[in-house]
Amino acid sequence: MSANDARQGVVQAVLPSGLYRVLLDGGETVVASLSLKARRVTTKVLPGDRVSVEVFPLDPTRARITSRQR
Repeated sequence: MSANDARQGVVQAVLPSGLYRVLLDGGETVVASLSLKARRVTTKVLPGDRVSVEVFPLDPTRARITSRQR
């Protein structure tokens, strides 16, 4: 995944098993997990937080949260 795959969104819900439902700025909804770097840096991601995500090219309904916006 490259930097141009990064998109912005808002966390809608925290799901079981460390997953999050994220509403992207384009109106699409994806299920995302935290990247390893974000797990080390970010303490907690809550509903309403703005996040940067990388959408998987083979499955556009899945993504990885790379950072939380402040």
